[in-house]
Amino acid sequence: MLYAHQNKAFLLHISLWGMVYSNISMKKIHRFITPYTVENNTITVTDPTLFHQWKNVLKFKKGEEIILVDSIEGEAHCTITSYKDESVLCTVREQIGTQKEILREVTLYMAILKKEHFEYVVQKASEIGIRKIVPLITERTIKTGLKYERLEKIAKEASELAGLSRVPEISEIHTFEEALSESLKYKTRIIFDKDGSTQHALTPDPCALFVGPEGGWTDDELHNAKESGCESFSLLSHTLRGETAGIIASYLAVTL
Repeated sequence: MLYAHQNKAFLLHISLWGMVYSNISMKKIHRFITPYTVENNTITVTDPTLFHQWKNVLKFKKGEEIILVDSIEGEAHCTITSYKDESVLCTVREQIGTQKEILREVTLYMAILKKEHFEYVVQKASEIGIRKIVPLITERTIKTGLKYERLEKIAKEASELAGLSRVPEISEIHTFEEALSESLKYKTRIIFDKDGSTQHALTPDPCALFVGPEGGWTDDELHNAKESGCESFSLLSHTLRGETAGIIASYLAVTL
């Protein structure tokens, strides 16, 4: 009995040490998307936002491991060496070349929704890999104001957490007519409507998606879109919330 008790205690001791070791080895390494240049195995980060975030918010110390990501240079696995004036010196431990992430470049023309709903679309579309998000004012748009600094911050953080190497562009607000005209450069242009076709064969070419507001598109908007060459496509036979449609449409366009 004593042996059995000692054996259980030993196994518990080993299990606890295993949990501690696991927590240490699985320490999160933060990723940051930012342009960088390597000189003598060193990267000097001068972005004031990153300087403030690392030093004052995240409290990074000397020796902290981070990953810097650039769409051209690739990933640089670094260790913070020191803070100097308004810059941070990082020693490069390993550099990995750029990797192809997204098969299709997609621009999402998204009708402006209520603040938290539109921000949610920006976050999830960024994680999925949308290249550009264009806010739209349509005939049934209610909210028209946007906080671009906040949207860009959301898009950047979402892209970093998703392990991507680039952040989608958040364009200036377009009217529906302006968006139709601008999107003519895309070979494939899709407007989502519950009465549209249920089948569509996407090509690898860049494409444009149009997702409407809470009240849906007006008949005139659908007519104008089709006249300009947009294809009408249905996600489901029933009505979806604007943010749901925007996220599903983004996923299908990027991955299929």
